[in-house]
Amino acid sequence: MESIDAAYELIATLYAIEFQDMASAERAMTISLALAELGEDRSWASVWWAFGALHHDLSDEAFERALEMLGNVSEPAPACAAALMLAAEIRLTQAAYRDEDPDQAAQVDALTEAAKLAPNWPSLRVRLARALAAVGDAEAARTHAEAAIALMPSEPSGDPFDVAITGAGLRSGWAADELRALDLLSS
Repeated sequence: MESIDAAYELIATLYAIEFQDMASAERAMTISLALAELGEDRSWASVWWAFGALHHDLSDEAFERALEMLGNVSEPAPACAAALMLAAEIRLTQAAYRDEDPDQAAQVDALTEAAKLAPNWPSLRVRLARALAAVGDAEAARTHAEAAIALMPSEPSGDPFDVAITGAGLRSGWAADELRALDLLSS
């Protein structure tokens, strides 16, 4: 199990250095896919592969495969939350690429379920606030926006998982900047 944990730490680290070396993201996706195909903790392997599909590959084929892989994530709760969040983001991205309106109600449903599983993830709360605002629930959107701000640590964690998935590894003003851009927070 220790070697599997080391593999996932390597994957997260490779994604964290993505802007310095795009080949790192490709290596992370290759390792994730190999782990999934070998049956090693398919939940986390699927989450990390889908993250790569969303942030690096961006092809229709990768999105469809990512959604299929994410649909099989069943435990642990953080992996399930990440899977729901990533699937919602992939569907939002697919709609944008197709110049279609995304199904915002489905976004709210998926992100609400994810927030139940991972209530302390700032990035999840930002996404949920955005989706709630899109369906016209301004009060709930502001509630989640305020929660996102409150959840941001004063010092980023430095953990690659927190940078990539939870948002707790991002600079402290990140969530406020995102939410102000959406007019969900006052200046």
